[in-house]
Amino acid sequence: MNLLIEGNRVKTTSEYDVRMIRALPRLEGMKRWASGKVFTFENTPYNLEVWRSVFPASKVEDKTGLGSDRKS
Repeated sequence: MNLLIEGNRVKTTSEYDVRMIRALPRLEGMKRWASGKVFTFENTPYNLEVWRSVFPASKVEDKTGLGSDRKS
C-alpha cells in the first residue's frame, strides 16, 4: 500500500489490503478512516517504519517539500 505524506499526516493511496490489520495496532497517535476509504495516521519515523515492515514494497511520496519521493 502506497502512502502520501502531507505535513504531519500520512494517508494511503492504494486500495485496502488485509495486511493493514498487522500495522494498525502498532501505529502510534491518532489514526482514522477518511472519506473515500483513505486511512490516515500521524507522520512519525516510528509509524513509517511500522508501515514499511508490513508493506516493504510500498512507495512513499512526500508532498511537504522537505524531501524527494522515497521507495521503501
